[in-house]
Amino acid sequence: MARLAVDAAVDKKAADIVLLDIQELSIIAEYFIICTGANPRQINAIGEALDEAISKAGLPLRHREGNPDSGWVLLDFGD
Repeated sequence: MARLAVDAAVDKKAADIVLLDIQELSIIAEYFIICTGANPRQINAIGEALDEAISKAGLPLRHREGNPDSGWVLLDFGD
């Protein structure tokens, strides 16, 4: 799922993509994916692409925080 999310971000031209494997460090998450969008429109497109790709793969979006106009969006696909 993490690799699928990275691929979706790449497809939307996200920059500075980092996939952090935190399984050994955290009990609340296995991976964090951090990336950059150039403007609110791109940030929104990246978020929508991630939501669509991961949801189609069977892991629904659990929580969303922030918004593209604020410059950041957090998507939680935890199970």
